[in-house]
This record gives sequence, C-alpha cells and structure tokens, in this order.
Amino acid sequence: MISIKKTEYVYRITLPKNKDVNIVNVYNSLFFSIFPLKGLRVYKNEKQIVDTNVQENIVQNNDDNDDNDENKLVNVFGEERFPNSYNTLPLAKDETDRNIMKKKDTNEENEGLYDTMSSYLTKYLPAMFSKENVDHDDNVIHITVPVDNNQPVILLEDMLNNYYDNDELYNIESESIDYVFLEKIIKDLYIQLQYLLNNDYVFSTISLESIVHVQNRFVIFDSSNIEILKENRDEQMKNMNKAFLNLIINILKLNVSSDELLGKLKNIQNTRVFYFLKRIEREGVMLWM
Repeated sequence: MISIKKTEYVYRITLPKNKDVNIVNVYNSLFFSIFPLKGLRVYKNEKQIVDTNVQENIVQNNDDNDDNDENKLVNVFGEERFPNSYNTLPLAKDETDRNIMKKKDTNEENEGLYDTMSSYLTKYLPAMFSKENVDHDDNVIHITVPVDNNQPVILLEDMLNNYYDNDELYNIESESIDYVFLEKIIKDLYIQLQYLLNNDYVFSTISLESIVHVQNRFVIFDSSNIEILKENRDEQMKNMNKAFLNLIINILKLNVSSDELLGKLKNIQNTRVFYFLKRIEREGVMLWM
C-alpha cells in the first residue's frame, strides 16, 4: 500500500518494494511524460534517479567521491590509465605513497562529509532525505510532487468520499451519474496501462487505493501488484482486464461481479465508455475508440 505525505514544498509518495520488479524502471521520466506530469522526482533511498530511460542511473552523493572536479574530468575523458607520463616522474613514487595514505582515511572523511551534506539536505530539502530517515531497502522508492494549492495530490478514494457524497452519483442506473468524471478516470488509466504493456509490464490487480489524483490526472501508483509480462501473457492480460472491470465496479460502488457490469450501464449505452467496457468484457480487448 502506498503512503502520501505532504511537506512544505512537496508531496511525497512512497511505494513499497517488489522483489520481482525494479520499480525505478517503471516510474521514471518516460512514464511521467505521457500526460505529462511536471516537476516529479524519483528517489531511491537518498539518491535521485536522473535517467531511467534505458537503465537505472543514480547520482551518488558527494560521500562517494574523493574529488568532485576530478570525477567531472573522468566523466569526459574516461578513467585514468597507468602507467602514464606523469607517474614516471622523479616524485611519482612519493606522490603515490601520499595517495595511498590518503585513501586509508577515506571512510572517516566520507562520514564527516556525509554528515555535512545530511545537515544541508535536512535544512533545505524535505525531511525524507535526512540521514536518519533513509530506508536502505534498494527497492523502496519515493516520488515527490511539487505542492500546488490549486491541484492537491489526493487519493481517488478520498475524492469519491469527500466530493461525491450523494449516493445517487454512485448508482450507475441513476440519471445523476457523473459520466464525464467516469470517462476521465478511464481514459487516464487506459493511457498508462497501454504504456506499461508496451514496456512489458502488467497489473494483476488494480485497487482503488492505488489511484492518485496528480495535476488533474488519475495515476496508478502501485508497486506491489505490477508484474513483468511472461510466457503466460494471455492469462496475465485476462487477469488485468478482470481487475480493470472490478475497479470500475468499486468506483461506482456496485454490488455485482465483473460479468454483470454491463447490465448496470443502461443509462450510458451508446457511449464510448459503454463500448470500451463491453469490448473488455465480451472480447477480452482493452481498446479505446
């Protein structure tokens, strides 16, 4: 189950680990760009994920570096090679000895540098990045969303409870159902599911508790129920289709099974939502037209 916490500057969405899926390869810059969602940042422990388009690439803190300027040069020209024209100079042996002595104290120096950086991060960034609050499980990630008072980050479940408290709005057989609201939810989720399928990911379950309203979009944040598409792809797709229909049933608060949903959609027949759900139930195809 995800958790959402608000600080002064950001909302922090925390996703638990998945032993089979590297979550930072799912929720990355490409995923957020499909709407797009702006200003979102992904962190694994205290490290920000800066490029996950192809593979995980993490910016290490300064405590992993002896000399930042030197590392910048290494990134451009590659690793230093030995021997070279410099280490054959008369003083090369002494300089090498000094470097060896310097490396012996690396751990102590890094610890002091880490404490300094931790103090800075605690003061100027959300508390989640302080040394004391770091979760050292490599598969736990945090996603931050800039605070916008006009667009709060909120669970869809809370939106339904807080803003749609008239029971008639949940009764699909009632004329007062908010069709536009339902259509927007379905379209947003459909876009994400198609993107993930194209990248060989699928959800075995889609719970109402995992849908978050972010920047006027309904986003699935679920690390526990996502799977990699395997040889039993057809079975996985069948499970996801059933999970999607059950999600719609939960959103509408209907007491029916997934194969009885269409019978409750009489008031929205001949609409895109109706035919979309009908294709899923009757043909096993998730296709928005």
